[in-house]
Order: sequence, then C-alpha cells, then structure tokens
Amino acid sequence: MRGIQEVQVLRNPNRLGVPGEDLPHVLYRYEEAAPFFGRKMAVVGGSNSAVEVALDLYRGGAQVALVHRGKWVRPSVKYWLLPDFENRAKEGSILAVMEARVKAITREGLVLERPQGDEFLEADFVLVQIGYRAEDHLLRGAGVRYEGEKPWLSPEWETSRKGLFAIGSSAFGPDTRTVFIENGREHARVAIAAIARRLGS
Repeated sequence: MRGIQEVQVLRNPNRLGVPGEDLPHVLYRYEEAAPFFGRKMAVVGGSNSAVEVALDLYRGGAQVALVHRGKWVRPSVKYWLLPDFENRAKEGSILAVMEARVKAITREGLVLERPQGDEFLEADFVLVQIGYRAEDHLLRGAGVRYEGEKPWLSPEWETSRKGLFAIGSSAFGPDTRTVFIENGREHARVAIAAIARRLGS
C-alpha cells in the first residue's frame, strides 16, 4: 500500500473537535492493516484516504465501517478506488455509515448524529481520515500574504514574496484534498517555467 504510506506521512491532521478524540485508540495515521486483523474499525472520512484505508483494512481481515457526514463518499474519489468501495459496501463487506456526524468518541466506539437520531457504533479503533493542513511554517516565517488560510498566489504559483513559490499542498492551507502528486507536478512545471523565463533560459 505504497500510496497510503505516501499520503500518511506525519502532517497536521484535521481534527474532529469532539470529546474523546484524544483517546489512545483514536488514530490519525495509518500504515498497514496487520495490527487490526479481526478488530472492529471505524474509518471517519469520505475522500481518497478514508476510502483507501477502509479497503486496505477490509482486505487485511478487519471488520470495517466507514463513517461520513455526506450522503455518499465524495465523487472525486480516485476512479480506481470508487467502484471497488461501492461494490464492497453493496455486498456488505464494508459497512457504509452515511449522513453521520461524529458527536463523541468513547472507549467502546462512536456516538453519531444521524437524520433519524443519535446512534452508537462499536469500534475497537477509530481512524480519522479527514485530511490535513499543509505545513506552512516556512511561508508564514517568510512573511507571505495570506487570503484566509491560504497563501496568496499568482497564476505562476508565486507568493507575495518575490521569488518564493508554493506548489503542491503547501499552497492550499486546510484544503489539501484536491492536491495529488499528479496535479502537484503541473504546479511545479508552471513555476519552473516562470523562473526559467526570468533567468533567460
């Protein structure tokens, strides 16, 4: 699962902001399924990381429930993951708990707010996969201008600090779910072309 490990490096994970999210069985980083064989796993999230983690855990022998606040996982989920997840949910191999907002986490599971009322979902471990905030100490330390929580960027991905470019997830603040290796490369090509023009190359 190289793709998961690339995504799950130590970053600034987004938090749920609910009671119990600091309990020891609540995890924000995922590496492999082996430690969770046979365990009840609640994966919170509805984007690529959550879906990929849920599928990996299922194939690793865990009992998996994916909890998401939307009516279904995001349509932007990678095209090779989405049908796999949909089929596993349809056959009941992965429990899809949609329209569910986490209200609290206890040692036994999650308290969920759903349209029909509050529910409790048992879980041995909770894996929160709701994205992360870009690491931006360098940008803030350089004094670049921000628009809300994102740095201001020119069409060439240059910050307000002349000569300092921000590409990939570093340019997106808390909204990193739309940035992948594939489109991050395109950011780099545009920035490098702008730098090359200035150098007269």
